Amino acid sequence: MPTRRIRSQDPSTASQADVPPADGAEPRRTPSQAIDAVVSHVKQQIKLGALTAGHRLVEAEIVAATGASRAHVRDALKQLATEGFVQIEEFKGASIRRLSRAEVIEMYQLRELLEGFAIRLAAQSTWTAADKAELRALQAALDKAERALQQDHFRQLNDDYHNLIRRVANHQLALEVLERLRLPLLLAQFHRFFDSKALKSANADHRQMTTALLAGDAATAEKVMRRHVTDSLKFLMALEDHFFAP
Repeated sequence: MPTRRIRSQDPSTASQADVPPADGAEPRRTPSQAIDAVVSHVKQQIKLGALTAGHRLVEAEIVAATGASRAHVRDALKQLATEGFVQIEEFKGASIRRLSRAEVIEMYQLRELLEGFAIRLAAQSTWTAADKAELRALQAALDKAERALQQDHFRQLNDDYHNLIRRVANHQLALEVLERLRLPLLLAQFHRFFDSKALKSANADHRQMTTALLAGDAATAEKVMRRHVTDSLKFLMALEDHFFAP
């Protein structure tokens, strides 16, 4: 039987896709994917409180964290500036944007209307057994975090609670606008200032909203939600001027 000769592949002719990127090189992504990765990274760091208002964004640190090139990092920062999360100043570079009092008021006025609208829709919707179980579980977790004064955990649960309401409401345009308002940026600016009294007050509202949602009481759910958002704004407006942009 003739011996079959197996030719070894010349490394120079190997498919580029088969060659792993050199150490430190950007993973093979399209420019759009690389930019999206940087945008997502910065927003996530804002949500976690790792980046706060006024924090300077260092390109080299973002490159190290995301594997994106400097060019893609710069494009991502420009996109974040367009979305209102970042400000870019000549000779100073990029930093997390600080909001003025007027901006905060406008955002909360719109949020009050949209959150009230969303919870009314949610209360009027048909809840699945799974959705009801999730709502009850979130409320129980919020109660536990309140008792333990776990502010960071409470904040994450609060996000999950409001996201569930928006999902059940199933109004895409309202969801998109609320996501823009929801405010990784506002959380970054103010999340450290909610004390135990504010936390307890917020969760008392949650309990009333949970009861109204499970009962299908749209009017009560909307009333409590709008008060909930308004009370948050009052708390923020009581902060000193140095927390706000001029």
